[in-house]
Amino acid sequence: MSVFLLNKVHVSYCIYMVNMVWHIQCKNVEEVVAKISHELGHWKLNHTMYSFIAVQVLILLQFGGYTLVKNSKDLFMSFGFDTQQVLIRLILF
Repeated sequence: MSVFLLNKVHVSYCIYMVNMVWHIQCKNVEEVVAKISHELGHWKLNHTMYSFIAVQVLILLQFGGYTLVKNSKDLFMSFGFDTQQVLIRLILF
């Protein structure tokens, strides 16, 4: 990545954070500076990327769990269903 692109991303992130902070309605300048500093710390430590990866892993685990139970006749019978319709599968999972 070029230095220009990194600076552009940094400035865009800062503008986004300032807009978000003003919506929270901080009472004085020190609170605004503290909030922006806190959020920039998240950006510097790549917390956004870690959160994105964690969500992707959770989605994969949910799909894996669904594939394990989607054809389980015992699961449907235990809840009193005779058929294995897709909507019932999603509700039970």
